[in-house]
Amino acid sequence: MSWVAVTFRCGCAGHVQAFGNRSDRERKANWLAERRACEPCFAAEREAQQKAEQEAAKAQAEEWELPALEGTEKQVAWAERIRADLVKAIEAVRALGNLETCDPDGFFEEGVVDVLARSDVQFWIDTVRGWDLHVTRLRDDIRYIGKQARKEIGKAGPTIVQPEGQIAVSQVTIRHEPGEILLTTTRKESDALVERIKDIGFRWSSDHWYFHCTPSPVPLDNVAAGVASEVLAMGYSVVLPQPTVVDVLSSGEFERDPVRKLVTHKDGKAFLLRWRKSDGIYDVVKSLPGARWDSPYMKVPATASNEVMDLAERLGFWISDTARDLARSVDTIEVKGERVQLGRPAAVAVTEKQEGIHADLRDE
Repeated sequence: MSWVAVTFRCGCAGHVQAFGNRSDRERKANWLAERRACEPCFAAEREAQQKAEQEAAKAQAEEWELPALEGTEKQVAWAERIRADLVKAIEAVRALGNLETCDPDGFFEEGVVDVLARSDVQFWIDTVRGWDLHVTRLRDDIRYIGKQARKEIGKAGPTIVQPEGQIAVSQVTIRHEPGEILLTTTRKESDALVERIKDIGFRWSSDHWYFHCTPSPVPLDNVAAGVASEVLAMGYSVVLPQPTVVDVLSSGEFERDPVRKLVTHKDGKAFLLRWRKSDGIYDVVKSLPGARWDSPYMKVPATASNEVMDLAERLGFWISDTARDLARSVDTIEVKGERVQLGRPAAVAVTEKQEGIHADLRDE
């Protein structure tokens, strides 16, 4: 056991405790360092993440016209995040479209109204412990309705699409969940398939591949259908459990998820550029000021906004609204209490002339 000097993914130098022989210690320490930030940076990232979640929760509360919560600042922040998670679950249930069959008497919507009308933070904090009967019943309804929706999909059975004009190599199942596409296979994937799905942006989890594809200008159904068409072209049959994805794929013509994207880091202080490895533009993007690879993105500080936006527009990147907002926010700086547009000369104050002689040149 010893401490190994490493460079964390945030770029800071530090030490990691590792076990084993010397080569194993260095390998393990470097593996850990590539996947985590140093303690100060991790704390800053966590704080930024909580702040972003807080702002999202407030925006959601305004959209749903929810009552303001009452309590201390920390209690309100915690309670708003708890309430936001419940609202997301409610939105997901409504999106299933089976409320009329699963809850014909409308008990679910009644429970939603009763629970979301509460404004005391203690109530929302206590919901974590399951102390309130109304919230417990609402969560039971959410699980039940979701389960029934999955049963309905199971009854209809998934749609299997075969590759055109050839015998399928194997089957690949593709479906989407909020914010990502999931892919599983019936047997060990070929090297060609692995390279293709990794090129798209998929990463391996314990038992499946996942592709985090948000934000995107197209619906998740379109993203899943686009992945399915690429897998079909490689000679694999595709299993599609979601009928909406089948409809999009069957249409033949649909807008696809952009290959190149420019989005923002969760801390709101950097740009993230994503593209396919096969594009061959790594060196070009890496040449941006302060660029650093943060798999699966190239992370570039906001101070390089002009260079980032120029490159993104020149290479045809899809630019998210948050990226445009970040670029605009750093296009101006404060000079002596006034906002000055970068790249434009600031207004110069001119003193008045007196009797043809500039005031600053007159003798006392």
